[in-house]
Amino acid sequence: MNDGDYVLFNRQPSLHKMSFMGHRINIMPYSTFRLNLSVASPYNADFDGDEMNMHVPQSFETRAEVLELMMVPKCIVSPQSNRPVMGIVQDTLLGCRKITRRDTFIEKDVFMNILMWWEDFDGKIPAPAILKPRPLWIRKQVFNLIIPKQINLLRYSAWHSECETGFLTPGDTQVRIEREELLSGNRKLSREAFDWVIGEIESRFLQSLVSPGEMIGCIAAQSIGEPATQMTLNTFHYAGVSAKNVTLGVPRLREIINVAKIIKTPSLSVCLKPEVNKTKENAKNVQCALENTTLRSVTQAIEAWYDPDPTSTMIEEDFEFVKAYYEMPDEEIDPEKISPWLLRIELNREMMVDKKISMATNRIVDSRNLDKYCEFCSV
Repeated sequence: MNDGDYVLFNRQPSLHKMSFMGHRINIMPYSTFRLNLSVASPYNADFDGDEMNMHVPQSFETRAEVLELMMVPKCIVSPQSNRPVMGIVQDTLLGCRKITRRDTFIEKDVFMNILMWWEDFDGKIPAPAILKPRPLWIRKQVFNLIIPKQINLLRYSAWHSECETGFLTPGDTQVRIEREELLSGNRKLSREAFDWVIGEIESRFLQSLVSPGEMIGCIAAQSIGEPATQMTLNTFHYAGVSAKNVTLGVPRLREIINVAKIIKTPSLSVCLKPEVNKTKENAKNVQCALENTTLRSVTQAIEAWYDPDPTSTMIEEDFEFVKAYYEMPDEEIDPEKISPWLLRIELNREMMVDKKISMATNRIVDSRNLDKYCEFCSV
């Protein structure tokens, strides 16, 4: 093998088409495979000792198939769900963030090096934004080289504040890409931009079509087998994690296929309004208001005691509570009619605080509508 040769990579289990992808190799020392982090997600690889297989094409026909059908750029969009299966992560994502900061300036040698890697470079070098004392280019000029000129886009970061308005935001939380015309905050597509959008839609539609000779049965099987296998693997990955204590794997798949009316671990996704989705405390308040809390979830211990004298107690920990309570007894309650058998329930203080529950009542009603007299509460 030589630098620039094409090979096939595979990591078992082969759950979908992207488990086999073509790569252009670079011979390096040591007996390990080194991959770009962005292509790790289709392989479900996490660099903790995973084993992968490399296959070298032996004929011109096989090499042509790898080059035209199986290279990574050809496998970005999944035929199963028609959406990208990989994207920029970690260093690449961090680099995009840093290079687009307002205080980032690019020297001439770095900017020329970037132009060398630009495949569609037409030979026209953008004029530097700053000429004196030395030429400097700004962040926008780098991204303008790769963004299609017909794009119109306005997006905000997750930490964008509603009070930040205007063309430029103080926190640099706005991404605005404009072309042609802007009318009072509404964007209008030019004829050229509209044709580009239609062309993109048509191109992606044609890419999603099944090619002649494609094994559509395998793709259909992947649509069920790959998610089911991933759910089963996640069951082991999330073992012991209370926040991920949900039904996964084949049992969950069976619930989906059978349209089960009663599922084992129901969950709910709630989209919060802008005024409450900025802080964790506000989101927690909404969760506590919606959540159905049972006595079991906030109970730390339950004990059954025989206490013959209701106005006193044999339990040392509760003696002061009972004494203070019967200094001003409830006239509606006759102590002689209270059973000597008592159920002592000790509540979990941390859970009570977390769920924002206070002891505002001394009566607990069960599912059979039977009132239980609660003398005092120990939290």
